[in-house]
Amino acid sequence: MVLADAVHEGQFTHDSYIVENQVKSVLCLPLAQGQLTGLLYLENNRTTNAFTNERLEVLNLLSSQIVMAIKHARAYKEMADMNIAYERKIAKLEQRIGK
Repeated sequence: MVLADAVHEGQFTHDSYIVENQVKSVLCLPLAQGQLTGLLYLENNRTTNAFTNERLEVLNLLSSQIVMAIKHARAYKEMADMNIAYERKIAKLEQRIGK
């Protein structure tokens, strides 16, 4: 979703946050590759039409990179958690055999 002038267009013109903060440009981009991972929300209070087609292209590329970074971070945490569980099992086995 892109709003060029959120104070004057779209369904959020009467939203208290938009009105109070005089939000001009809004971008809400899903972070997804197969499944929704999150949202990228950007706003600009200084200028309308801040999110041009060229900027949207860059932000779409960045959103793909963000999704991959999140997936890698989750995989790394899962591996670290498995390693901790493995080390605990080894410690218990070593205790049992008196090592």
